[in-house]
Amino acid sequence: MNLPMLNPRFIRLNCAFACKLAWKLACRLACRLACKLTFGLSQALLWVAASGAASAQAAPSLGDCNASAPGSHASVLVAVPEASRTMDASAFWLDAARLRWPQADVAARTRLLYSASGQVQAVAGGAASGFDEAFTLQRFALRLPARTEQAFAWVGPGPQWAVPPAAQHRLRTLHRGQLVLVQEDTDGQLLRSTAVQHAAALDALYRAAQNVDDLGIQVAPATRTPGTRFKLWAPTAQNVALCLYADGMASTPAVALQTMLRDNATGVWHRHERADLSGQAATYVVDVFVRGVGLVRQRVTDPYSLSLNTGSQRSWIGRLDAPDTQPAGWRQSRRPALLRAATDMAIYELQVRDFSVSDTSVQAAWRGKYLAFTETQSDGMGHLLALAQAGITDIHLRPVFAQATAPEAGCTTPDADVMAAVLPAEGGAAETPHAQVLAAAATDCSNSDHDPWHFAAPEGSYASDAQDGAVRVREFRAMVQALHAAELRVGMGLGTSVAHHPATVSGQSVHPMQSVQSVMDRIVPGYYQRLNAQGVVERDTCCDNTATEHAMTTKLLIDSAVVWARDYRIDSFRFDLVGHQPRAALQRLQTAVDRAAGRRVQLIDEGGNFSAVRDSKRFAQASQLNLSGTGITTFSDRARVQLLALATTAFSQGMTYFHAGSDLLRSESLDQTLQEAHITPGEAEIQFVQAGFLDLLRMRASSRLFRLDTSAQIRQRLRFIEPWPKQRGNLVAAHLDGRGLQGAGWRDVVYAINTGTEAADVAMPALRGRALRLHPVQAAATAGDPRPAAESRWDAGTGSLRVPARTALVYVAD
Repeated sequence: MNLPMLNPRFIRLNCAFACKLAWKLACRLACRLACKLTFGLSQALLWVAASGAASAQAAPSLGDCNASAPGSHASVLVAVPEASRTMDASAFWLDAARLRWPQADVAARTRLLYSASGQVQAVAGGAASGFDEAFTLQRFALRLPARTEQAFAWVGPGPQWAVPPAAQHRLRTLHRGQLVLVQEDTDGQLLRSTAVQHAAALDALYRAAQNVDDLGIQVAPATRTPGTRFKLWAPTAQNVALCLYADGMASTPAVALQTMLRDNATGVWHRHERADLSGQAATYVVDVFVRGVGLVRQRVTDPYSLSLNTGSQRSWIGRLDAPDTQPAGWRQSRRPALLRAATDMAIYELQVRDFSVSDTSVQAAWRGKYLAFTETQSDGMGHLLALAQAGITDIHLRPVFAQATAPEAGCTTPDADVMAAVLPAEGGAAETPHAQVLAAAATDCSNSDHDPWHFAAPEGSYASDAQDGAVRVREFRAMVQALHAAELRVGMGLGTSVAHHPATVSGQSVHPMQSVQSVMDRIVPGYYQRLNAQGVVERDTCCDNTATEHAMTTKLLIDSAVVWARDYRIDSFRFDLVGHQPRAALQRLQTAVDRAAGRRVQLIDEGGNFSAVRDSKRFAQASQLNLSGTGITTFSDRARVQLLALATTAFSQGMTYFHAGSDLLRSESLDQTLQEAHITPGEAEIQFVQAGFLDLLRMRASSRLFRLDTSAQIRQRLRFIEPWPKQRGNLVAAHLDGRGLQGAGWRDVVYAINTGTEAADVAMPALRGRALRLHPVQAAATAGDPRPAAESRWDAGTGSLRVPARTALVYVAD
């Protein structure tokens, strides 16, 4: 829309005319007031232009709150022209006012075109049209700050421009519409055009938003004046409205549609209701420009939701300190004591549903649910108690934040007939298992944890009532409380949330049922996901990457982690592919969760180094190479030979991490790679592995030599008997020197793991004459594996140890 009244010259003329009229009335004050009124009118007109066709055509209504047809979560108010739908974004805002365009011509005239409703047409060979305003940019060659240079080194060099100083006060308004960068020849014909990636500009313009400590839905404490505040960071939105519902039932229509106010300094839209709305529900209606689509009206939940209704359709309104969110005794219950050091952690990773879904000792209504952990006499809890007594210190739960994979109501479990179709028949081949699994995936109760939807809210499919937002909060806490009572600390996977592959996918499709889960990208399009040099979302981790190098993405990650540490008493967090995140973000998160919990909260990471961010090309990564000295731990993927057996994990230095069910011969494979496919273990085999696993835990817990604190101690006290490259491929043997170490238990500890099918003799001349004996756990009549006692042998005279086939054993000497 080309509005002449928005031209600065027009504004000045209006002001001059008003002054002349006022002076004729001999009123200096009237002149000043007239100028202010004219300026105010001009600003109002600018706001109307920024609001664009959304305000002019149709304001949000209750109908926007209540629409339930497929695809009704979004509607296009004004579509971009056909030629603009495939425009890339190969230029980059470097800060609030400067940008780089690597492919640009240094000599060509460069302009920034703005359209509130997205009507710019910029096709090479023609003249640009459809814009409301145009700004001729100024070249600049000054050196950028080192931090900025590092952040954009990955895009390569290129010409750089700045918005004219006189127009820089308009940037917050301009970013709420369409911005297109063009280069033209002397005749005004387009040479090239592109959109501009705007994350750095938003971070600079709205830096104050990082200090907003109450984003989301906040109900005033019972001790204060009743009130409910709503705050949504949506700096590029042209309008935001609040939908209120009497409850979370999908069939309950909205009772009110309220306007929200925008804070220009932070980009936060806010609303204060002077009533306690606990038990009600809310969504937002956001009008926002989307590159390649147009001006879109989005109905979204709050990304800071503390809980939701079934299917995450509406955000729950309530307080986490309210009585109905707390199980009996929650306020009085306490966490288990901190461990001496992180290396004392022995972690058992557990999928919440798998823990009890088939446990007949749990009441039927609680199987696969949070409350199954409160059944203290169940087989499952008995198993966890036995593990705790043997040396397991921590249970890591996955997935527990609100997911998108499993339906929170009406999910299905494949029956025997379905599984028979998946598994190969005896003596023959079956069709591809993946096809069978995917056929039932939409309704399957299984939950992968690779698709977080809301990061600070508990998953609803594990609650006895997913519809009531307070129930999942209370029952999650009951689960934590029960595990703490068993002296087990509780951790959770969080890295798959904001870290790299959320189901809060990018995308703005308005086709039925597509992109409904892309909550973040629908509120601030193009900000929360990591983009490549053309503006396409990076997917090198398997799914849409999340960009925690952007300030408000990091804030969402940290604020969510604080909720879990403070309000749910989570003791540690596990992150996937944390090498795709900045080290600084993890360090800030560590500080925040420690402060929130009032104690150390351990971070455990998968610190790989690969792909789009490899070798810190975008930022200093939170990878193995960069986390040394931070106290943040990473999984090790280093050792020519990396044995994955339980004994290898139990005897390794550092904290141990076991996946639940590995001690019970549980398999998730379904592959057809083995000749003897899908052998079903019997009860005797399962009991054998379970008992042997408990023995491994007991032996690990018996000596600090398996849990040395520092790399210096490991170098001093650990010696491999046959170091690489002399190491045999099926044998690992090592000596641990316990002299002078408090808690070592023995002067010498020797362990060996033989994965071969034949016994092996290990020569240890340095230990010749030592009175080594089998560890008391394995020498006992109750040992889970009788083979070490029956077939292993230490010959002190020759310094040789006989290790039976497929056996892990430990020898000790006082």
